[in-house]
Amino acid sequence: MCTLSVLRLNERTLVTMNRDEARLRHEAGLKQQASALTETIYPVDGQAGGTWFGINNHGVVLALLNRYQDPQHSPAPTRGQIIPQALLLGAPSKVSEHLAEQCYQGYNPFDLVLVANNTSEHFTWNGQLLSRTHIKQAAFQLSSSALNTEQVLAIRKQRFEQWLHSTQTRSAGAVLQDIHLQQCRDNRDHSVLMDREDAHSKSICQVVLSSHTCELNYYPEASLQIWREQLHQANAKPLVTTLDKQHHQYSLLNRIFSEEVSS
Repeated sequence: MCTLSVLRLNERTLVTMNRDEARLRHEAGLKQQASALTETIYPVDGQAGGTWFGINNHGVVLALLNRYQDPQHSPAPTRGQIIPQALLLGAPSKVSEHLAEQCYQGYNPFDLVLVANNTSEHFTWNGQLLSRTHIKQAAFQLSSSALNTEQVLAIRKQRFEQWLHSTQTRSAGAVLQDIHLQQCRDNRDHSVLMDREDAHSKSICQVVLSSHTCELNYYPEASLQIWREQLHQANAKPLVTTLDKQHHQYSLLNRIFSEEVSS
């Protein structure tokens, strides 16, 4: 249960993803890995140790969503190691070819999106076949939901398309505020910022990708909980700039990695 949006602007690309997960399944922060010429960073699931989202210092962004609309089976190997292994390949072309050549037999179905400065690719594993599509749209959204799949996906897609046609401001803050932090009080279980009895939106990752840098902002569970509390106060209008986040940046030219924690 997740929602991913990609928005290409004139000089940068915004990639934003909500991770929806069981309330009792927590995250373990961010993890870094490195090989000779490649550095990667990604959030980690506290239970299985894998990830659903990550970047490297070659400007590659990967995001994985479960495909609940296809048949599921159990037991199945974790999909959480697909992204860490692929990111270490470095350049977008190498990561793409690696993903296309892997054997996914035994894995439950998934959607995997690769975003780089000059390309967007969508890999779909339906449990039997892997398809690979180059995405030409400047803006697109993917979503997943274990419950009421078709209805939830349609509602979220409609919300995103309405926003694209009506908004005058397309920015990192606007995508967060208007889409990924959006919650309908009367229908929280279908909202992008999802709340159900047993599960909720756990965290948000947002990448700002340019020709020179790849920036990751990670909004953890505690940050989203504070947002929820503010959101449902009478007459409250919380601002995304007040959210605590962890900020990491790669320089794509010099491969210099800087890290800070800010709010």
